[in-house]
Amino acid sequence: MTGRTIPYYAKWAVFCFAITSLPVVLLGMFSYMHASGVVQRNVNEQKALSLAQLQTNIEQMLKTVDQTTTHFLSSSLVLSVMNEPLNPRQFTTANQLKAELGYLQRLDMGIADITMLSTAGGWLMNNNGLYRIGDEQKIYRERLEEPAPTFWQIRQAEGNRSAVHGCEMEIHLVKKLPLTAFKPTGLADITIPACSLGDTLTFDTEQELLLMLDRNRKVIWSQGLLTGQSSEISEKLTALTDRQGQSNLRLHGQEYTVTYRKSDYNDWMYVSAVPVAMLAEQSHHIGWVTLWICLILLLLFIGVSWAWSKRMYRPIQSLYREVLSEQGESDSGKRGDELSAIGERIHTLFKAQRELKGQLQGQLEQLKLFFMLKLLLGGMKESEIADGLASFAMPADFRCLAVMSVQIELEGSRFEDKDYDLLVFAVNNMIGELLPAGGRLEPIVLGRAQVTVMTSEQMEEQAFHDELLAVAYRIQSAVSEYLGLTVTIGLSCIYRRLGDIPRAYEEATEALRSKQRFGDQKVIEFSELGENRTLQYSYPLEQQNELFEAIKLVDRAQAQLQLRQLIEQLCRPDLSPYDRQYHVVRLVMNVLNLAHSFQLQQLVDRQQTLFEELFRLDVAKEGELWLQRTLVDPILRSLEERTEQRHVQLSRQMVEIVHNEFETDLSIEVCADRLHYNASYLSTVFRKSMNVPFSTYLAQHRHEVSKRWLAETNVSVKEISERLRYTNPQNFIRSFRKLEGMTPGKYREQHAAASKEKQGVKEEKGTCAVGVPHAHS
Repeated sequence: MTGRTIPYYAKWAVFCFAITSLPVVLLGMFSYMHASGVVQRNVNEQKALSLAQLQTNIEQMLKTVDQTTTHFLSSSLVLSVMNEPLNPRQFTTANQLKAELGYLQRLDMGIADITMLSTAGGWLMNNNGLYRIGDEQKIYRERLEEPAPTFWQIRQAEGNRSAVHGCEMEIHLVKKLPLTAFKPTGLADITIPACSLGDTLTFDTEQELLLMLDRNRKVIWSQGLLTGQSSEISEKLTALTDRQGQSNLRLHGQEYTVTYRKSDYNDWMYVSAVPVAMLAEQSHHIGWVTLWICLILLLLFIGVSWAWSKRMYRPIQSLYREVLSEQGESDSGKRGDELSAIGERIHTLFKAQRELKGQLQGQLEQLKLFFMLKLLLGGMKESEIADGLASFAMPADFRCLAVMSVQIELEGSRFEDKDYDLLVFAVNNMIGELLPAGGRLEPIVLGRAQVTVMTSEQMEEQAFHDELLAVAYRIQSAVSEYLGLTVTIGLSCIYRRLGDIPRAYEEATEALRSKQRFGDQKVIEFSELGENRTLQYSYPLEQQNELFEAIKLVDRAQAQLQLRQLIEQLCRPDLSPYDRQYHVVRLVMNVLNLAHSFQLQQLVDRQQTLFEELFRLDVAKEGELWLQRTLVDPILRSLEERTEQRHVQLSRQMVEIVHNEFETDLSIEVCADRLHYNASYLSTVFRKSMNVPFSTYLAQHRHEVSKRWLAETNVSVKEISERLRYTNPQNFIRSFRKLEGMTPGKYREQHAAASKEKQGVKEEKGTCAVGVPHAHS
C-alpha cells in the first residue's frame, strides 16, 4: 500500500531546520574542540608548572643540604678531628662532634643520618655511635676511591633503617674530607630518605603519579597513582632525549599524559603521570554544557522552522486546496505533493490559455466584424472606439473619416438573386485587397451592402473628398473587370470625430436609397441630396433601453411588452423598407452585444446565421415572435438560472450572518455593506428566497435563541434582552408574550417543572427495574 507523501510544509521545515541547525552543530563542535584544546593545554601547562615547582623545591632542599654540610665540614672542629684517633681521652671532642652532627639532623632538611669516617684516625661516627674502622666498613673505602670530591648516590636502605624511616631508597650525599685536600683521608655520608621528599608535597594521589629518577633512570621515589608501574614508566622514558616535555603513554589499556623534566643540577628526571580521562574531565563538562546549549538552540530552531514553514505554507496550501476543489478531489486522495499539483494546474491553465489564444486568433476576423457592426450601428463611446481600434491594430490617428457603402446591381448580369450574398462577400474581399490598411477600417458586409469606413491623415477635406471619389471609381472598375457587375456607391459627408461614424453610415445608406433620383450616376454623395436634406428616421433608443432594463431585471412580462412596443416603433408606416431594415439590424446587433456582456457566447457565435434569418423575415409580421424566441427568451432563461443561484447563495450568506452575529446590531444595511450589494436589492432577494422579510427572520431567530437560553441556562431576562439587542426588557417581555402566550419567567418555570417531572419518571422507572429481580428472589 502506498503511503502518504510528506506535506510540503514538513519538507520546508526540515530544510529550514537543516540550514539553521548545521551552523549550530558546526559551531558547537568547533567550540567544544577549541575549548577542549584550550583546557587540555592549560592543564598540561599547569602540570608542567607543578612539576617545575616540585623540581625546584627538591633541588633547593638538596642544595641546602649540600651547602649546610659543606659549611659544617669546613669548620675547625671537623678539620681538627680528622687526624685524631678519638680515643677515650678525647671524649669531649667526640661528644662535641656528635652534638654538631645531631644538630644538622634536627634542621628541617630531611637528613636521617650523617656518617663521618676518618682513615687517618681510624674511626667512624654516625647516629649509632663511634666505631673503629674494620673490614665491614670497606664500602666507605670504595667511596673514597670515587674521582669526584662530592657526589650523590642512590642506595637501598641498609639494615633496619627501612623500618625506621619507612623508605626503601635513600639519597646519599658523599663528600671527601678534608674538602680542599688533594688526598682525602676521610669522608662524610649524609643520608636522606627518598620518601621524605614527598612529605612537603600536596597533590591528589588518586589522580596523579609523581616519580623521581636518577641519572640512570632508576626510580628514586614514587608516590600516588600506579606506583606499582613506576619501573615500567621509567623504562619507557629512557628513550626521551629532550630536557623537558610531555608525552602520551599507554599502560594496561589506558592512556596517560606524562610530563617530565631533566635536572641540570644532578641529571635526575622528575616525572608526573596523569590519566588522559582525568585531564579531560573539564573538557567533558564543557562538552556537556555545549551539548545542552546546542540542543536548546536546535529545539528552538525546530519550533521556529516549523512555525515559519506553516506561515509561509499558507498561500501554497490555499492554492492547493483551490486546485483540489476545482478538480473535485480531496486532500487525502491526492498522492503527489502540493507543488506538483499546483504545477500541474498551472501547466493546465497555460495550456488552456494557449488554446484560448489560438481560438481567439481564429476568431479575430469575427471579433473585428462584431466590433465594426457595433461601431457602425452606434452605442459606443469614443474611448471604447479608440480602445477597440488599438486592440485590432486598425488606424486611430486619422484626421478625417467618411463611410462608403457599396451595393451590387444584378439587373442585366449573368447572376441570379440567390448569388447575391456570395457576390457581396466577394466585393468585400476585393475592397480589402484594393485599399491599403492605413487608409481604411475593416470592411464588412451589413445587410445587402458592403460598408467601409475610409480614413485620412490629411487636414484638408477637399483633398480627402477627391481621394474618396478616386477610390470609388477604382472599386467600380475592379468589380466590373473581375465580376462583370455594376455597383452603386454611396458616400457620406466628411467627419472628424469617431463618434460620428454611425451618422456617416446612415448618410451613406441614405445616399444609396436615393439612387433612383440620379439615374445612371453610380457614385452618389449624401451632400448631393440637397442642403436641407436630413435623415428620415431616428432610432428609438429610449424604447430599446427600457427593453434591456426589463431583461436585466429578469422581468419576462415587462420584456415582452417592451419588445412589442419597440417592434411597433420600428415598423411605423412612415418608415421606408430600408429604414425598417436598418432599425432591425441595429436592434439585433445591440441585443447580441447585450448577450455578449452576459457571456452568452452561443448567441454571439450564431450572429451570421441570425442575420441571414433576419433578412428573410417579414419584420412587421414575424419580427416580434422571432426576436422573442431567438434572442430575448434564451437571454432571460440564462439570467433566471444565474439569478436563482446567486439569490440562493446570497440568502445563505445572510442566514449565516444572522446565526453568527445575532447578538450585534444587525440589519439589512449591515449585510449589504458586508456583501457589497444594494440594501433594497438584498431585501428583495431574501424575501423571494426565504418567503419572509429579513427583519422577521432575524426576530424569529433571536426568539428561538431566547427560548433556548431560558430553558438551558440561568441567564437573567434582562441580560437576554440586552444580548438580543432589545431596547429594554419590557419590549423583550412584550414580544415574547406575543409569540409564546406567556412571559419569559413563566416559560422558564414551566420548562424547569417539565424537566423535573421527566427526571422523576426516569428515577421511578429505574426503581422499578431494580425491584423486579428482588420480588422474584
